[in-house]
Amino acid sequence: MPGSQLRAAAEVQYGNSCDDWESDDDLSLAEVNKRRRLNFENECASTSQASLLQGQIDDPVSPAVPVPSTSTNAPTMINFKNTKYTWSSRDIQPTHSDWHNPQRPDQYGDKNPIDYFDCMFDDVVLNILVEFTNLYATKKNKEGNVTAREMKCFLGILLYSGYAVVPRRSMYWENTPDCSVPFVSSAMVRDRFNFIVSHLNCCNNSQLNERDKFAKLKPLFDVLNSNFLKHAPLQECHSIDEAMVPYYGGHPCKQFIRGKPIRWGYKFRVGATRLGYLLWFQPYQGQQGCTDTKYKSLGLGVVLQYVDELRKINAEAPFHLFFDNFFTSITLIDELRTRGLKATGTIRENRVSKCPLPTNKKLKKTNRGTYKYKSTKS
Repeated sequence: MPGSQLRAAAEVQYGNSCDDWESDDDLSLAEVNKRRRLNFENECASTSQASLLQGQIDDPVSPAVPVPSTSTNAPTMINFKNTKYTWSSRDIQPTHSDWHNPQRPDQYGDKNPIDYFDCMFDDVVLNILVEFTNLYATKKNKEGNVTAREMKCFLGILLYSGYAVVPRRSMYWENTPDCSVPFVSSAMVRDRFNFIVSHLNCCNNSQLNERDKFAKLKPLFDVLNSNFLKHAPLQECHSIDEAMVPYYGGHPCKQFIRGKPIRWGYKFRVGATRLGYLLWFQPYQGQQGCTDTKYKSLGLGVVLQYVDELRKINAEAPFHLFFDNFFTSITLIDELRTRGLKATGTIRENRVSKCPLPTNKKLKKTNRGTYKYKSTKS
């Protein structure tokens, strides 16, 4: 507002008549405010009671109609209460069991790269892509008739183009000696490849969850996560972190993170083994995005969701999880301990649950190599 309006005289009017407040002149300000507050509460109570009686008169027998939820299959959210901890300067006494390296049967020792590809992109993945690609082409009044063999060849060309990069995609089908790629041109003709690119789908576009910004890819993500977990090696140490997939087009989930090797693209929450095997991934859709997790907290929920996936491999193994300060909290560490898991992570100064450790400012003034430690008594 401009200064002229702010400096102008104001008049305050109350809902009651001015006669009701004539006796307030001799009262203190606190007593006046108290009387006005009580009158306002009584007025609100009488109004609510009158509305309730009116509703009973209008429809005395019909029950209240619940308001439908706007979410689609929204999971039940689980909250974790903040616990008060008692801290002391004593060593941590480990209560978890050691890793005994339980081995799975070795089914992959004599497999070649094509066999590994078939493990991840199995018949279920190919059938999903073929079915919905043909469905989308039919809706466009075009005859697709894409087969599983063609789709597998199409995926192979995409993977090949990831490390054999050319300025233009059409150059894979050039006839000139310096640009021709017989490996690609002999596998699939250019027009057929372009047709599959323009009609590729993995879901029914008429049955999308409007809250999910990755709804068109969710069926594919679910099957791939299942295959990654199915063929995962059983290892003790696992890392949970973020991964960026470069992308420069337009999308509501595209992220920009300053100072990262990949600044523009999609952010994914990923869980992987110590040797880099990816077990689970989930696209990040913002704090208000649609996720299947039943945990309310963003950082804590990601870790516990990954733990639920690990338990599908082995329900009793004492896995050791590693994560950075975005995920770490005392509540998360305590929850993992109750589940029989080990955890290591950096933590932010405002998440230590009143642990009496020196501040970062004080630690910077100490000698190199100085450390402090605290542990709970429970």
